[in-house]
Amino acid sequence: MNNENELIRRLRYYYDLSLDVLKEVGGPSVYFHIQAIKEQEINFLSDRHIEMIYATLASWGMHRMGDPKETKAKMVEFDIFKQSLFGPAG
Repeated sequence: MNNENELIRRLRYYYDLSLDVLKEVGGPSVYFHIQAIKEQEINFLSDRHIEMIYATLASWGMHRMGDPKETKAKMVEFDIFKQSLFGPAG
């Protein structure tokens, strides 16, 4: 059985599990993630959508303040992040 079939077969279980994770994590991580999902449904890759993706990643711990050698998690500046989604200009 492949993963897709397993997911479909146990969809209710995985949905309930996701609610447990949502309750455990909470806060900005969930808020920004939901906002990113809502915005992609309205205006995929709009400035707001990209901002919400960026905020989601930061709230998930992809960016830590301090020396990058010690924190091991640093995101690039927003403009660089945004440009990286579209590839090189031209």
